[in-house]
Amino acid sequence: SASSVGALSFEWDGAPIAVPNAGSIGTDAAGRIYVPLRGAGKVNIYDNARGGNRLLASIGGGELTDPTSVALDVRGYIYVADAARNAVVAYSPYYWGAPLLGSSGQKGPALGQFDGLGQIALDFEPRVFAGETVNGRIQVLDPSRGTLAPLYGFGITEPGGWGPVAGLAIDSKERIVVSSSNPTQPLRYYSQNGALNFSMNAAGPAQLSAPLGLTFDPLDRLAVADTGNNRVQLFLFSPGGAGLGSLAAFGTAGSGDGQFSGPSSISTAPGALAYVVDSGNGRIVRLRYDDADKDGALDAADNCAGKPNLAQGDIDSDGRGDECDDDIDGDGLVNGADGCPLMKPFNDKVEAELGVKLL
Repeated sequence: SASSVGALSFEWDGAPIAVPNAGSIGTDAAGRIYVPLRGAGKVNIYDNARGGNRLLASIGGGELTDPTSVALDVRGYIYVADAARNAVVAYSPYYWGAPLLGSSGQKGPALGQFDGLGQIALDFEPRVFAGETVNGRIQVLDPSRGTLAPLYGFGITEPGGWGPVAGLAIDSKERIVVSSSNPTQPLRYYSQNGALNFSMNAAGPAQLSAPLGLTFDPLDRLAVADTGNNRVQLFLFSPGGAGLGSLAAFGTAGSGDGQFSGPSSISTAPGALAYVVDSGNGRIVRLRYDDADKDGALDAADNCAGKPNLAQGDIDSDGRGDECDDDIDGDGLVNGADGCPLMKPFNDKVEAELGVKLL
């Protein structure tokens, strides 16, 4: 099943992973999926799409009680929000065996305390941003100090009580977007220091309804688990960052391919893939998006859009992928007239003009 808005498409990709009661998921640079199991006290780690999304390991047994969210930093360190313990728990990367590093937090309203831990996200410092549904705020933690030391919190008074914080996402420009499970409250966009820039919501067909999960994709486009509308949506910041423009929507209510029942979390992965927690159907589904030629490169950044080029090769670095470039080595001779089209930039043309062979 596939759907598109303009040139951007979503497509059902592969068999779903059966997971009841999953929290907010995360992915790493290798495409593995980290799934917190609400009430089961552990996080399951699944292989990437090439590996068939098979179960690789579970972490947190005896250490976690009710993990609600997982986020990973650029190094692969794993952070888990545990709502029952009111703590954020840190683990080393999976490729080191993911041993426990430590945890921080207890119940309460002060900095370093939590109530109603929901989705967490990381910036590129890295710092941990933790959403709290009961305290109605975002709290920022510094993992470099070993104990996830609290830095500051925001969202309570700007422009007023936030209510039930749901989704949380941070892009490469450190723009922070927060959603609420309250159907009447819009998304809010904050700068990296917690200053509110504006509140926003999509209009018309792109209207959001109590979105529970947010993430930014590699091109800083906002992907939303539009829970109340049983679909996922993709948005782009408008020029100047003054709002969001809708790029695509995918999904209808139901349990078949291309259908969702209360999608609650979304995370993108390498290979133009997105994973969605389809809560009402007890599964995680894999979507291919913005990849019409199915080469694993997002069309918006594909150097040879419309023609599969898995390696995204560009020998002469001219921005045109080799599969689309009529002069691959950039020597001024088209490939068909070039005796050595993949190497010796500039030599071939000179040889042809002079009628001699250059070393």
